[in-house]
Amino acid sequence: RVRVLGLPPTAAPDALVPWDWLLPAVERDIDFAPDDPIAIGIDVARYGDDSSVITACRGMVTTDIREYQQLSGIQVAEWAGSVIREQDADDVQTGVGVDIIGVGASVFDHLDRYGNVPLLYPINVAESPANDTRFERLRDEILWRIREEFQQGLVKIPNRPELMNECNTIKW
Repeated sequence: RVRVLGLPPTAAPDALVPWDWLLPAVERDIDFAPDDPIAIGIDVARYGDDSSVITACRGMVTTDIREYQQLSGIQVAEWAGSVIREQDADDVQTGVGVDIIGVGASVFDHLDRYGNVPLLYPINVAESPANDTRFERLRDEILWRIREEFQQGLVKIPNRPELMNECNTIKW
């Protein structure tokens, strides 16, 4: 499969989201309802080789992914503000979650003070999960829910190899 056909392996035994679930998610025929809320997630990287990423989803469909490099927290917050305003054009409720661990805290603080974002949520994935008998921390619980949504065929993602690789490299 891999060497002859040039296809990705079907699944590593410990991959949280196997390729067999990612590939159909790109082609899946799912649409969102006009009144589905918009969820925007912001992961801040600041000045490194990593990217700051702003992702928008509507229902179970990832509608937009934007990456920025070498930006300060204030610059990421300004970009986030413009993405939020763009997405809000339909007068649909928009919730924004910001990863506040480390440099993301400055983005959250800036949006909280100047962004006029009514549904702004600080996300600290190191906190305790809702189901603390099954999961060690919130990050584990969130990732497991994502796994279940891919497994059940509930999500649609864009054809972005980097995104798919990130999903597939998480181990459990």
